[in-house]
Amino acid sequence: MRMAVAVILLGLTSLAHAEMKVGVIDLAQLLREAPQARALRESLEADLEQRKRMLAREETAFTQKQEDFDRNVQTLSPERREQMERELLAAQRELIRKRRQFEEELQARRMEGLREIDRNVSRVIRDLAEREGFDLILSEGVLYASQRMDITARVIQELQGKAR
Repeated sequence: MRMAVAVILLGLTSLAHAEMKVGVIDLAQLLREAPQARALRESLEADLEQRKRMLAREETAFTQKQEDFDRNVQTLSPERREQMERELLAAQRELIRKRRQFEEELQARRMEGLREIDRNVSRVIRDLAEREGFDLILSEGVLYASQRMDITARVIQELQGKAR
C-alpha cells in the first residue's frame, strides 16, 4: 500500500509544475467521531442489550446447576448422576450455540452498518473533493500529513449535516 502511494505521488510530481490540491483523511478518527458511526454503535447496543442480558441470566443459571451438581455428585445414584451429566452437557451446548448465534448476528449487523457508513462517507468525500477542487485524497498508508492537508474534520462536519 505504501509503495502504491509512493508511486502515485512520484507520478503526480512529474506533472509539469501543475498545482495539486491534496487532502488526507484519518479513517480511524472518522469512524470514531462520525455521527452515523456513533448512531450505529448506540443502535446495536440498544437492540441487542436485552438478548445480552438474557444470555447472561442463562449462563448464571447453568453455572448454578453445575455447582449444585458438583456439590451433590457423591450423593446421587449412578442413573441420576448420568442423567444430570447429559442434561448439563445439553445445556452447555445450547448456551454455546446461543452465544455463537448472538455474536454472529452482532457481527453481521455491525458489518451491514459499516458498509452503509462506508457508502455515505465515500459519497461525502467525493462531493467535497469535487466541490472544493481536490485532485487527490488519501486515507491509508500515509505516514505524515500536515494539518493543512488533513480534511477529516471537514468530512465529519459534512456527515453531521447529512445525519440531521
